[in-house]
Amino acid sequence: MNDLVEGCRIEGEFRIGGVDIFDKETDINVLRKNVGMVFQKPNPFPMSIYDNIAFAPRTFGITKKSELDEIVKLVGMDALSANDRLTLEVARSIREDFLQQNAFEDVDSYTPLKKQDDMMKLILYFYEKASEALTKGADIEDISSLAVREQIGRAKSVDNENYTAHFDSIRKEIDKQLEEAVTKASQI
Repeated sequence: MNDLVEGCRIEGEFRIGGVDIFDKETDINVLRKNVGMVFQKPNPFPMSIYDNIAFAPRTFGITKKSELDEIVKLVGMDALSANDRLTLEVARSIREDFLQQNAFEDVDSYTPLKKQDDMMKLILYFYEKASEALTKGADIEDISSLAVREQIGRAKSVDNENYTAHFDSIRKEIDKQLEEAVTKASQI
C-alpha cells in the first residue's frame, strides 16, 4: 500500500515467512493472499469511495467496469466509515431536499435566493453538528434516522416570507436530537 503514498521512502527489510515484502521480486498478490490487515476503524485510502471498495478486486485482476460496479453495489454503505456514510447522507439530502424541485407546489416553483442560501446553510449545519456528534461517539445509524432530517427535507416547502423562524427551530431540534444521540451512545 505504500505505493499509494506519494513520496513514500522505505529503508531496510520487512520479512514474513522469510520473504522480504519490499523486494521488487516479491509477488504482491501472493503476499496479499497470505497476509491480512485488520483495522479498528475503517481506514479508507485517499481516493473516492468507489475506488476504495474496488481496490481489492482490481488488485486481483477484476478490471471490467460492470463487474466492479456490481461488487461496489453489493458491498454498499455498510463498508464505509461513519464519516463517509454521513457525507453520503448529506449529499443525498442536498440532491433530494435542496436540488429536486416539485413544480406542483407553489412555494417550490420559485424560491428566493436568500432562502436557497439559508436552506443550504441548514443542511451544512446538520452536517457539521452530526460530524461533531460522531467524534463524541454517536452512532451513524442513529444520526441517519433522526426525525429532524425529515424536517430538513420539508424546509423548502415553508412559506417563502416566514421561513427564518422555522429554520431556527429546526437548528434547535438538530442540536437537541444530536445531543440525545451522543447521550445514548455514552450509556451503552
